[in-house]
Amino acid sequence: MGKLVWIKKLPKIQRGGRRGVGSSFKWIYTGNHHYLLYLDNVKNLNLPIDKVPEPHIDGAGGFLTSYKINDATGAVVKASILDTRNVDGTFVTQFRIDRMFSIDDNEFLIEMYKKKNEDVMIRVKMLNQ
Repeated sequence: MGKLVWIKKLPKIQRGGRRGVGSSFKWIYTGNHHYLLYLDNVKNLNLPIDKVPEPHIDGAGGFLTSYKINDATGAVVKASILDTRNVDGTFVTQFRIDRMFSIDDNEFLIEMYKKKNEDVMIRVKMLNQ
């Protein structure tokens, strides 16, 4: 029989229904941390984890956000990774959860559209601190 080690409430509110677009999450495991990556409303950037977030509306941009969860203790850290419309000064669109790909235990790629029939690949490295 199993034993419950920890349980955490991770608040997020998303509205929309286009599967694989922006109303879901991506899970990545780094060996000792779980990362749940999802799109969040800009109004929630500095919102404490114990407060009710504003809903993210699918197709309205948003910030790629992560919950980093320690596998052993369940300790949670929330962090914003990038603005899905402005990545390092570049305007990009068409963010989709199903266009995120793990390339190793702590790195993933996101394919997004730049303009003029040009896609870009964005590489993100998760820091284990």
